[in-house]
Amino acid sequence: MTGAPIGRRAAPLLAPDADAHRSIFLAFFLAMATFSFVASLIVIAGVAALGGAAEWRGRLAGSTTAVVAAAGLESADAAAARAAEALGATAGVARAWALDATDLDPAIARLIGGAAGGRLVAVRFKAGAAPAAAALAHALEADGLKAAIDDHRPLTSPVLRAAALAALAAVASLAAIAAAVGAIAAAATRRRLAARRETVALLRLAGADDGLIGGLFAARSAKAAAWAGAAGAAGAALAVAAWRTSGGSPLSRGAFPFAWADLAAAAPWPAIAALAGAAAAALAVRAALKSAP
Repeated sequence: MTGAPIGRRAAPLLAPDADAHRSIFLAFFLAMATFSFVASLIVIAGVAALGGAAEWRGRLAGSTTAVVAAAGLESADAAAARAAEALGATAGVARAWALDATDLDPAIARLIGGAAGGRLVAVRFKAGAAPAAAALAHALEADGLKAAIDDHRPLTSPVLRAAALAALAAVASLAAIAAAVGAIAAAATRRRLAARRETVALLRLAGADDGLIGGLFAARSAKAAAWAGAAGAAGAALAVAAWRTSGGSPLSRGAFPFAWADLAAAAPWPAIAALAGAAAAALAVRAALKSAP
């Protein structure tokens, strides 16, 4: 009767690293965790940028403002009220109301330059039925009002273009990081392979082929890479959560909307790191054993 005694697990073909070799594992783990942290930050930022662009597109395409100037003895408040009534009656407008510059979204206020020379009237469009800026201007002129329409819709193209560039940069950065992860895994595997020359020689004498030996090292590398990837992803999520809880910066609050669900974008990275580590380790072992006697 062969096999391990009942109640005891069979010893692995590749024994755990000895104390003298654990420095290799530690260096590998720290490097992988660092790269995983950076990669997770990039993924979270990329997803947040795409979500923010979609949100900004909805804001810009679904609304506009008019700067209304009072004429004659009419007060600015009265002129703004008449403009809101005229715009509200225009086809495709869901609501129009007068507001102060302080009531406007700060980011939009910067884009349109505030309300210099008049009062602001906000206009919200009906979904799928937004009128042209010329129709809004005509409605104001017909009521004898002097006003300028600040159409936000032309701004959607630059916003979407910036989001696309951010996503492209994120993909390129992730590809570079994945390549670096593979290089680190391959280097660490070659060092561990050199440190286990006797074990590998015994396995080959016992009939183990290069694929089996490569698989053993790949499994060890994948496990370490997965743990390091999880540590890096968790660190990135905690860092972003802490930044978000503290309020972030004024620029990020206005131009870089962030949702808590964006943190989930880092979840796949441990699996990606494990796959990259395993593939690089297997290739490194096969290449090393192929050239060995």
